[in-house]
Amino acid sequence: MTHAPANNGRAVLRIAIVIGIAQFGFATVLPLLPLHLTEHLGASVKLVGVVVATFALVETFFKTALGGITDRMGRRPIIVCGLILSCVAPIIMAVLRSPVLFVPLRLIDGMGSAALWPAAAAAIADITTPDRRATGMATLNMFFLAGLAVGFWRTLDEIKASWREERRFLQQRPQAWREELLERWRRAVEKV
Repeated sequence: MTHAPANNGRAVLRIAIVIGIAQFGFATVLPLLPLHLTEHLGASVKLVGVVVATFALVETFFKTALGGITDRMGRRPIIVCGLILSCVAPIIMAVLRSPVLFVPLRLIDGMGSAALWPAAAAAIADITTPDRRATGMATLNMFFLAGLAVGFWRTLDEIKASWREERRFLQQRPQAWREELLERWRRAVEKV
């Protein structure tokens, strides 16, 4: 289901932007996921490892198969399905309270990612002529990396803000302890 190659820069840009946004979402979720699982949901380090590895393993093993399906069904439906899977899983993860349920959701997220990348690369190849294909793929890769960078940068800001709040709390704690001890001492003296 390929189309005749044309040097369609706008179509390349649209696909690249979609990939950049998908990577932004991935890079926003990934660094915070272990912290959320351990600190908020009480997950073990082993479970966090399983959750993170599930995504990578599923994406690695299913990319080739989903690339073949992309060749048979077309690029657009597979890109859309991949985006839906990659969007729904993190939304559900945001409301889950059971860390074990993150494993099947990361499996779904990995399937979405495995569907998205071969379909996007094939779509770029379909709409570019051989003499412009490297430029099209470089544009795709540039948006991929930009999405990662911006997503990680945003997440880093979240983590730094969290650390600042925690540091402020820790700095205030000794003062609160002193005040509490003084209050207890005053009450004890008043009783005497």
